[in-house]
Amino acid sequence: MLVGGALFEDVISGMYTSNIHVPTINYVYGIGGRDTTISDLENVYNDLSKIVQTNDLGNPYRYLGVREGK
Repeated sequence: MLVGGALFEDVISGMYTSNIHVPTINYVYGIGGRDTTISDLENVYNDLSKIVQTNDLGNPYRYLGVREGK
């Protein structure tokens, strides 16, 4: 089970109890004190643009600035 950040969980919980159902994405960043770069933020907007074009949310839990697992 994946868990989003505190703000993400609060927002989707509030939307659920208000019977509001919209697609949401959770981005986690700054893990281990890593800096969030301009490139990271550009990737967020590129992801969001792709979601709008394809209507495919994919995995709603995403991480910025972490190394890819092997």
